[in-house]
Amino acid sequence: MNISVIIPIRDGNHTLGRCLSSLKESTLSPSEVIVVDDYSKEDCSDIVKSFGFKSIRINEPREAEYARNKGAELSTGDILVFTDCDMMIHPDTLERIHNHFCQNHYAAISGVSSPEPHDRKLTTRYKHLWLYYSYINSPKDFDFWISGIGAVKRDVFFGVKGFRTTYQTKYGGGDLDFGRRLKLAGQKIRLDTKIQGTHLN
Repeated sequence: MNISVIIPIRDGNHTLGRCLSSLKESTLSPSEVIVVDDYSKEDCSDIVKSFGFKSIRINEPREAEYARNKGAELSTGDILVFTDCDMMIHPDTLERIHNHFCQNHYAAISGVSSPEPHDRKLTTRYKHLWLYYSYINSPKDFDFWISGIGAVKRDVFFGVKGFRTTYQTKYGGGDLDFGRRLKLAGQKIRLDTKIQGTHLN
C-alpha cells in the first residue's frame, strides 16, 4: 500500500523545512509528498523542491480543507496521510500507519500531538499535555479524526467526498465534520497515541 502525504500551507515557510525534513527521516518513505500552497504571501516551491517533493499553488485563498482536497485529487497513494506544515512527524509515524492498514480493518487512523511541543512556554506545554491526556483516555475506536496526523484509505476518502469546504467553523471543525461523516458512513477510525508528531508553534 503506497502512502501519499498531503500538507496544506499558508504563510508557513518558517516551519516547512523542519516539517519536510522529518518526512525524509521517516523509517518508511512515502511514495510522494504534496505541499498545497493556499495562496501564501511567500512562495514555498523552492523549499519543497530542495527535498525532492511536489508543490502546487492555489491562486486564491481557499482554506485548509480545500487545499487538502486538492492534494488528494492529485495524489496516487492507496493511503492518504494528512499533516500540517508546523508539525514534525516522528520517525516511526508512517510505518505505524502503514502497519495498521495492512493488519486491521480500519478505514482511517488518527495520531496525536506529542505531549512535549517544540515551544517550551508553560501555556503551550500545558495545552499539549491536556490534549494528550484527553486522547490517551479516549476509546481506541475513535469517533472523530485529527488532520494534524491523520490517515485514511483513498477509496474511503473519496467515498465520503473528502472535506466539506463549505463547513465554516473555528480550528479543528473540519476534522470533526470529516470524522463524523466517516462514522455515519459506517467506517471505523482507530486512535493510536503512539503515532505522534511534534508541534513547532
